Amino acid sequence: MKKTLLFVVVLALLAALALPIAAQDAQTIVFWSSEFQPERVERQQAIIDAFEEANPGVTVELAVMDENLMDQLMAVNIASGTTPDVILHPIQLSAKWVEQGVLDPARAAAVIDALGKDTFSPGALALAEVDGGYASVPSDGWGQMVLFRKDLFEAAGLEAPTSYANIMTAAQALHNPDDGFYGFCGANNAGEVFTWQVFEHVALANGATFVDADGNITFDSPEMVEAIQFYVDLMNTAGQPEADWYWLQTRAEYLAGNCGMTIWSPFILDEMAGLRDSVLPTCAECADDPAYIARNTGVVSAFSGYSSDTPAAWGSTFNIGISPDAPEAAESFVEYWFNEGYLDALGVAAEGKFPMRRGT
Repeated sequence: MKKTLLFVVVLALLAALALPIAAQDAQTIVFWSSEFQPERVERQQAIIDAFEEANPGVTVELAVMDENLMDQLMAVNIASGTTPDVILHPIQLSAKWVEQGVLDPARAAAVIDALGKDTFSPGALALAEVDGGYASVPSDGWGQMVLFRKDLFEAAGLEAPTSYANIMTAAQALHNPDDGFYGFCGANNAGEVFTWQVFEHVALANGATFVDADGNITFDSPEMVEAIQFYVDLMNTAGQPEADWYWLQTRAEYLAGNCGMTIWSPFILDEMAGLRDSVLPTCAECADDPAYIARNTGVVSAFSGYSSDTPAAWGSTFNIGISPDAPEAAESFVEYWFNEGYLDALGVAAEGKFPMRRGT
C-alpha cells in the first residue's frame, strides 16, 4: 500500500514538472478601469491582448465602470474580500484607497522607479506621493476650461470670463430662459464627481482650499463661504432651473447652442467640432455648419475670484494603482501599459489625455 501511494505521488510530481513553465506560473490580474466608453474599452482590450500574447500564462480580466460608481463598488468588494489587482482611476480616490489597504504605495513606487522617475511629470508625482511611496502611477491628465460663446460676448460688449465679476455680469446679461437660453449651464447634481470638479475650480479661483497645510478642514473659511455663495447666486440668477445637471446635460445644452458659458474638460473639444458621430452639435446652425459651436467658442483656463486676484486653474489625473495582494505579474502589466501600450492608451481621446509620462 505504501509503495502504491509513493508511486502515485512520484507520478504526480513528474506530471507537474512536465507542464510548461507558463502553465505552472499562470496568473490572473483583475483590472478595473474608469474608461467605460465603448471605443475606450476596445482600445484597452487591445492593449491587454497584446500584453497576454507577450506574457504567456498571464490573463488580464478587464472590468469597466463609471468613475462615479468606483468608490461604492470598491466598498462592496472590500467587504467581500474581492478587491481588484490593478485599478485605473481618478487621482481623487488614490489616497483613500491606500488608507483602506486597497492600493500598495511601495508597488507603485517600484513601477515608477523601474520606468524612470524623471520620465514623469513632477507635479503629477507630487499629487500621488504618500508615506511609503506613491499611491498610484500617473497616467494622463487634463485641465478644466471655461467655455464661452465669444460671438455672443462680442455682440453684447462683454469681457471674457476671467473673473467672478466678469462671469456673473456676462451670465446675467445673456440669460434668457423664456427662449430656452441660459447664461451659465452649470453642474448642480451633488452626487456627481463632475459637480465636485467644477466647484473646486470655482473655489480655488477665490483662494479657497478644502484643507490647510496641517490637514485641517477649512470648508468654513471666508473664501470658501464666498465661493459657495457666488456659485449659488450664479445658478439662481443665470443658470438652468433643473437641479440635477452634470456633464451629460451641460454638454448637450452647450452643443445645442443654449448656453452662454459652461465649465468643462477638454474631452468636449472633438464633440464641439463635430468629430464624434455619437455626440454631434445640435444647434440650429450646426446642420449646415457642424463646426459652428467650435468656431464661436472662446476658452479660459484660469480665472480669479472676489477675494483673490490670482487666476486659478484646475486639473486632474487618471492613475493606475496596484493592490498589495496582486499577483507578481501586476507590475509587469503596468510597466507594459506605460511602455508598449502607452500611445494607444492616450490616443483613444487625445484631446483630453495629456501624458503624465513624457519621457526624458
